[in-house]
Amino acid sequence: MSDEHYAIHTAQGEEEHSAGGVPVRRAADGGWEVLCLERPRYGDWSLPKGHLEPGETAAAAALRELEEETGVRGEILCFIRTIRYPITGRSGRPTTKVVDHFLIAVDPDSGPAAPQPPELDIPHWLPLATAKTALTHETERISIRQAAALLAAA
Repeated sequence: MSDEHYAIHTAQGEEEHSAGGVPVRRAADGGWEVLCLERPRYGDWSLPKGHLEPGETAAAAALRELEEETGVRGEILCFIRTIRYPITGRSGRPTTKVVDHFLIAVDPDSGPAAPQPPELDIPHWLPLATAKTALTHETERISIRQAAALLAAA
């Protein structure tokens, strides 16, 4: 697929749109756990996310990416937020990455989380309090804190 496929041209410049979220489940102790990705090729910890395919909604992309990257299925509980940050796009040009984050309930019947070829990321279930500080990027830590507030209010 062409790298240009992912570039959206706006009045402010190029954007690449992705979706993902904060996948959660209840732990044995009744608390919440978050499914985070250890990404050895980048040397970081992140949330599952990926590019939208043509005609795909952000919510559908978030669920597809969760399954592609971890092997688990989920259900969107609600929208959390949109984050934006500068990247060098697939085109090689300066681009703004736009990521919609959702709160996702992981289906307990979908099996254990595991690396999914060709993905090389390693999924880990972390207690919510640990996940709030474990991720590399502050924008994703904010999404986890907002997810925690939503879960506490539910």
